[in-house]
Amino acid sequence: MWQTDGLTDLVATATTLVQNLSNLAEDLEIWDSQEFRDFMAQRGFGLAWGDPGEFRTWMAESDESLASVMDVLFDGLSPR
Repeated sequence: MWQTDGLTDLVATATTLVQNLSNLAEDLEIWDSQEFRDFMAQRGFGLAWGDPGEFRTWMAESDESLASVMDVLFDGLSPR
């Protein structure tokens, strides 16, 4: 028979949440740093931040663009 320990589950969940928030804060500090932006720019990468809808739109446009390239390179074999 399985039993759960409510207090252990609560502590584990809270600890995970705190760690995730800490990681997110660190990631955002890196994102905002000029060093990171310069690093990405030197390598030809652009940076963009958007909400989930904007990401969905960007991803659909990127998929369409890559499918066009695949059509040219692989003579119409891209999955559509």
